[in-house]
Amino acid sequence: MKAKDKFRDWNYYHKAMVILLASCISWVIAWAALVYDGAFQLEHQLTISRGTEAIWPWVVADENRPRWTGELVNLSPFDGEAGAQNATRLLFWRRGFERWQAVERVTSVVPERLLVTAQDSDQDQRWFTVELDPVDGCTTQVTLTETIRPLIYEERFWFFLNRSEREERLQVSLASLDQWVKDTTKPCAQE
Repeated sequence: MKAKDKFRDWNYYHKAMVILLASCISWVIAWAALVYDGAFQLEHQLTISRGTEAIWPWVVADENRPRWTGELVNLSPFDGEAGAQNATRLLFWRRGFERWQAVERVTSVVPERLLVTAQDSDQDQRWFTVELDPVDGCTTQVTLTETIRPLIYEERFWFFLNRSEREERLQVSLASLDQWVKDTTKPCAQE
């Protein structure tokens, strides 16, 4: 009597299920390896019809940042002038009922063009960049870039579930910055 080949008796459904299961397990292993020491970058741009000299005070001034930055409740200066190299601030954040604090240090600054900060909290590390690119004398392209690295591996693994909330925060921040700048400054006259 000949031994029966059990695999030959499988139909296409069973074979497809095994292939699907194997590919899912492979995807999870690959994703787990990618996010082990990874961070996630979010970037949004908006063109504001004001010059960089009108927008810059809103980007760096301690009293203005909580007005336009989404989820930022308050900001307390520790050391240095607002927007100066190595200036340190304590940031108070709130998302729904969740509250946390972060220490922010300005790592790079080019007046009226670029502000780069590094933020450390108990939840994550963030690198936040505000870039002002003049299109012409009265129009500026504002780019917000935020790189987020959750400290807990599980939060890095499942970050894609919260990504839309984080992107929405940047979009709301840009829209709010645009509104505050337009409400508090006069339109410039092109020459």
